[in-house]
Amino acid sequence: MESESSLRQRKPDQKPDNEETKSQSDSPKKRRRKLKPPTIVDRSCSLLKFVIYTVMFGVFFVGSITLFIALVIPDKIHATTFNAPTPRPFTGALAPNTRLQDVERLFEGQVSGAESFAMQKGVIYTGTHDGKIIRIKDGKISTVATFGNKPCGLEENEHICGRPLGLKFESENQLLVADAYLGIFRLNVKTGKFKHLVENDRSAKGVYFKFFNDIVKGSDRTIFFTDSSHKWQRREFGYIIMENENCGRVSWFDEKTNQMDSFLNKAYFPNGMAIGPDGEYLLFCETTRFRVHKYYLKGEKAGQTETFISNLPGFPDNISPSSSGGFWIGLAYPGARSGSMPVIDFLYQHPWIRNMIAKVIDPRTLFRFIPKYGLIIEVNQKGEIVQSLHDPTGEVVSSVSEVLDTGNELYLGSFGGNYIGRLNLRKSKN
Repeated sequence: MESESSLRQRKPDQKPDNEETKSQSDSPKKRRRKLKPPTIVDRSCSLLKFVIYTVMFGVFFVGSITLFIALVIPDKIHATTFNAPTPRPFTGALAPNTRLQDVERLFEGQVSGAESFAMQKGVIYTGTHDGKIIRIKDGKISTVATFGNKPCGLEENEHICGRPLGLKFESENQLLVADAYLGIFRLNVKTGKFKHLVENDRSAKGVYFKFFNDIVKGSDRTIFFTDSSHKWQRREFGYIIMENENCGRVSWFDEKTNQMDSFLNKAYFPNGMAIGPDGEYLLFCETTRFRVHKYYLKGEKAGQTETFISNLPGFPDNISPSSSGGFWIGLAYPGARSGSMPVIDFLYQHPWIRNMIAKVIDPRTLFRFIPKYGLIIEVNQKGEIVQSLHDPTGEVVSSVSEVLDTGNELYLGSFGGNYIGRLNLRKSKN
């Protein structure tokens, strides 16, 4: 009886199973909060966080790679600082035009690397990338000579095959040739026979020549030539441009005594050369300083050097006589000094960037991204610009190494081009 009484007393305290279940199921609903959809502010904050984290990771990654390159990979070059003057404005004699777009491409795909020209009796001679001296007569090409040995045609074989650059006639049929690797030659263009005047194992003041570039002959028969670098070969010219160091020379050679020496030992990529009227002076381009120098051979200033023209709108390559009595200057990569922030001027102000670039790639790779622009300029004997011919698109003509002026026509060559350009001056108008 007592157990039934106890049972009756406990029953009212217990809830029915369905009521207890209902209470348990209702409890989470009472605690659950209604979720609000993300607002624009929430989404913007999330996106901002993502961007910040991505940038931080990118900075860390790039910084780590840069630090690795700077500390682990040895320097390829020793770049120097050069604060180039503000580029000349394209006004007056430098005002843009489209005259170079009238250039006709000759022998396209048949001639590669026509760096320099020499003409005799209407016949044009030039050197090519595969080591040949070729003759262009009556619209046909023929080979005159090859100084080196096979294999030829590839850049890695240039030092074996040879790479003819500067050409100058010293007399009828006698052509002086500066081969970038092999030295200086005298070539009889009629017979094809040649004499090796200066071999590549010669030196001046104990420093060997490594990059023969251009050549001229003075009135006293002294041969003058440029050695663009005693550190780098022609196929490494990208490093010369990036380094911008005064490791080039302008030298002379006396064939009678077989003596030679350098009269300018610290030049910045000395390049093309030309003799002034009556052999009074010679001009030579200093490529990575955007200028041309004058060296006096005669008169009161004999032995002195002065600036002929400076702050050129591109890298001066070769300089050659114009039919008006002045000189034509071929410009390589004029686009490198164009725009509100010229890329090469910027790089020359920051040697550490150039050092980093040279550690990981051949600097010539960068030249592919320089804006295309074709430009040649004519200067008078005072070094004043009298006219300029442009191709603002760079589609017909871009980099020009040398200009051959025949009076009625201009022939244009380029160390990297696969054609010879011809401009009819009578048809081309301003």
